[in-house]
Amino acid sequence: MSNLPGIQYFIINRETTGDGKSLAINFNGVGAPLTVTEFERLPSQIWRLRDLTGLYIGLQSIEFQDTNIPINIDNDGNLVAALSPSTVSDRKWYVKGNEGIYIIQDDAHRGFWGLKKVVVGEKIIASINERHYWRLIAVPP
Repeated sequence: MSNLPGIQYFIINRETTGDGKSLAINFNGVGAPLTVTEFERLPSQIWRLRDLTGLYIGLQSIEFQDTNIPINIDNDGNLVAALSPSTVSDRKWYVKGNEGIYIIQDDAHRGFWGLKKVVVGEKIIASINERHYWRLIAVPP
């Protein structure tokens, strides 16, 4: 497992589309689900890890049923990836891995960020399936 510096990243799905395109996690606005779009180094594809342990988000005791992950606002006015406004708290998604390949999981190790299909526009889901892997590419200063 490696620690990632608290800087900005593009988060790219390890798998490519049928025609070889890389897909990046895309911000679609507050309350809107996260999706993947063709990786084009867009501002909406830039993500910041708040600290070395991972991406802070809200998460309560829930079962993961391939739930869409929208962006919500926490009590401090920060944008966070939380399952709903009522679940924004100090809990986290952890980014774990090594050699450039990572999983994004909740702190209870029950839910993982993934895709049902590797296609443009697909929603990011919280899933019990651990086979979703991501690459992180640092955004140049």
